[in-house]
Amino acid sequence: IFFKTVYGNLTIDGSAQLDVGSGLNYSIDLKGNWTNTSSNANPFVERNGTVTFSGTTEQTITNANTEAFYKLTVDKASGKVILANNTDISNTLTLTNGALDLNSKIITVNNAATNSISRTNGYIISELTDNTSKVKWNIASTTGSHVFPFGKTDGTYIPFNLNLTAGTIGNVTVSTYPSATNNLPKPSTPNAVDHILDAK
Repeated sequence: IFFKTVYGNLTIDGSAQLDVGSGLNYSIDLKGNWTNTSSNANPFVERNGTVTFSGTTEQTITNANTEAFYKLTVDKASGKVILANNTDISNTLTLTNGALDLNSKIITVNNAATNSISRTNGYIISELTDNTSKVKWNIASTTGSHVFPFGKTDGTYIPFNLNLTAGTIGNVTVSTYPSATNNLPKPSTPNAVDHILDAK
């Protein structure tokens, strides 16, 4: 097992490639920012390892080419992890503590299992009326409760639970937006909402 704590920023640039080697169940504990601007066709070889964001201030994930993490964990006592680009998860997204702010970006989870997104005290911030901050989960035909662990900017937990009982649902994309007690403003995209009733 390869375990490494990075107390500063981790940067992959130029034409560099980060690969901890085959056969290693690695874990990288990152206290700073993740920046990948490499022109390499495969700049981060994620294999079967975990990258944990655990810094005590805000951390950003910047990727030039929609980075794929195998396992991504957010475990922060303070501050947020903020996406600067769209990001893919091959296996699991674990929200132990702290917030993952989508920041008008899309995080895609490509594991259909119901536990491929999990949380203890962490949560995902979407909360934009234009619905640009999205969680995309490739559920396909995997039955069971798929919980999208959203939270408000103040930390209030507001999960969305999709329980697939049969059939194939494919990719499910969910976002949230804030509103006042009168349910205004209504979301503006992808389609304008003209009522908030069960039936029109």
